Amino acid sequence: MDGDAKMFSFRGVTKISLGLEEAMWIKRKLSNDTFYYVPKNMLEVSCEDSFQRIKSSCLPYVYVVIKGGVYVTIEASVGLVRAIPIFFSFSSGVLEVHDKPHRFKELNNVSISKLSLLEFLSFGYVTENRTLLCGIFQLQAGEVLRVEKKNGEVSSEYIYDALPIDHKSQKEQTDELGRISERVFSSLIKNLKGKIPVIPLSGGYDSRFIASMLKLGGIDKAICLSYGIPGNFESQISKKIAEKLGFEWHYIEYKTSKWKKVFQTERFDEYMRFAHVFTSVSCFQEYISTLYFDAINKSYEKPNYVFLPGHAADFVAGSHLTQSVLTAENTADIVCSILTKHYRLRKLPANNTIEFEVNRQVSEELGIVSDLFKIFELWNWRERQSKFIANANRIYDYCGYSWSLPFWNKEFADFWGKIPPALKYMKKLYDEFLENRIFSKLGVDIDREERSSRRERKLNELNSGKTSMRDKLVNAAKYNKYIYNMYRTARRKLNAPSNPCAFDTANPFLLRVAKERYFDGYRSMKRLLKTEFPTGRGRDANSYAAEYILSWVLETIGDNIRCE
Repeated sequence: MDGDAKMFSFRGVTKISLGLEEAMWIKRKLSNDTFYYVPKNMLEVSCEDSFQRIKSSCLPYVYVVIKGGVYVTIEASVGLVRAIPIFFSFSSGVLEVHDKPHRFKELNNVSISKLSLLEFLSFGYVTENRTLLCGIFQLQAGEVLRVEKKNGEVSSEYIYDALPIDHKSQKEQTDELGRISERVFSSLIKNLKGKIPVIPLSGGYDSRFIASMLKLGGIDKAICLSYGIPGNFESQISKKIAEKLGFEWHYIEYKTSKWKKVFQTERFDEYMRFAHVFTSVSCFQEYISTLYFDAINKSYEKPNYVFLPGHAADFVAGSHLTQSVLTAENTADIVCSILTKHYRLRKLPANNTIEFEVNRQVSEELGIVSDLFKIFELWNWRERQSKFIANANRIYDYCGYSWSLPFWNKEFADFWGKIPPALKYMKKLYDEFLENRIFSKLGVDIDREERSSRRERKLNELNSGKTSMRDKLVNAAKYNKYIYNMYRTARRKLNAPSNPCAFDTANPFLLRVAKERYFDGYRSMKRLLKTEFPTGRGRDANSYAAEYILSWVLETIGDNIRCE
């Protein structure tokens, strides 16, 4: 749905400045004084399409009008899911638009936003349009920034927002999903133009969906990458799928000792600084596997390969919806659900400042979005999915590879935005569509029975309003801090990771590296944690990555923290 709600609006622009890294963008000419830029590595926008098609498809772009060597108009969007970050700042009549926050001014001249800092340590990303740096803002998913020097105005609006629910039968919805999937992947295969797809193939349904559609679309050559600790379930499933499809398969072993060596390299530190852009934890799950692929393909041209991660199909299909979200009666219930789901880097109860901020955001959405569960989904989309999950693509940018996000195609996202919650809970419509109409054709529905049984049990629990005794016992053990801490300590002493990527045993080593590299920043970070988060670190291993990045930020900028 086209949105017209203004996110902000202010006047007084006397000068417009644009700074984009040439290696990351393609410049195209519309007329003598009109140009637009699209991300170089994003497959969907690097093809020769019209500007109007790119704009109407909610893809990232920067549109400019230049007269007499001076910028007079800028329009910018990060697309449906913040596929590539764009930042802006306004001061003393000068509006600056850049793709890297540090381009605005010298880092020693800026201060750090305390609210943003607390969010970064709580969620792993900064919410809304703020960054860690005071006065420097980011464009959000589905948002467009417009600047006109003629009238001195800067404004922003959401061009994509919540959609009305479409109450069709499950069969009708399934048929429509089939048609949309065929169109999305037909377009993807056309855009490949002979390039070889590289699929980070897990044991889940999203990457399996991509691999299957490529096979059904006539692609015979694809490379599947799997990674993790030896014997991990994901890699076992991944290998079977690749064999069934006849695709090349590589397994990259992850273990604690390998990560520790990686953490100490200058290249890893460089990547972490490249990817976080004062906004998000630098996702490095695919760091080793991508560099492995880079190493074995040194003799080939990088433009020959396109990475196709299965980011967020499960999210749009409803995987994050819970009983508590679907039975929510007011905004307080939604705030509680958001904090329970996303306040992962610190232990609950949440920091009071963070809880107040989330409550404000949810309350403001209520005036625009009527369905409470949609507010939960919108928050997740604009924050975690866009700023953490999609930001994982920065590893491909860092290594110079093309990539695509097929499940953030606007038509695909529009479809799921209209699906009623009963068909989204436990991904009922999505999973049954894949199992019955896609995977069964290719023989890759190998874990169907187990998934179907779990889905049926959860659906029965929702309908009955009761939780099974089995799940009660599991949750009691999972969320009992004493049981969990005993388990985690034992595993760590044995150097035996339970996390599929070994992050639970490896990531604590990041703090030792941070202390060695950024001693003053590390000390400032520890003092802040002691003051603001007395409950301690949460179970998400990304907490260590957030603390590592913040040590660098405080070392670089200083602990000039300002309450805004």
